Amino acid sequence: MAIQIKSLDQLQTMRRAGLLVRSTLDVVRANIKAGITTSALDVIAEAQIDRKSTRLNSSHLVISYAVFCLK
Repeated sequence: MAIQIKSLDQLQTMRRAGLLVRSTLDVVRANIKAGITTSALDVIAEAQIDRKSTRLNSSHLVISYAVFCLK
């Protein structure tokens, strides 16, 4: 597979996505406590993403946010 050179716009989009993931991980991590379910963490993560992003449609995401965050 050939290396693809990203445009400035693509790099900026990737940067925004990375910052969104970081802030979501921080919020989820702050809510981890004994007895909380991964489903509850999923709801927290989805709410954070919905608050911070107008371009991401979280219904298209297939993986569990909490499982991703806890690995």
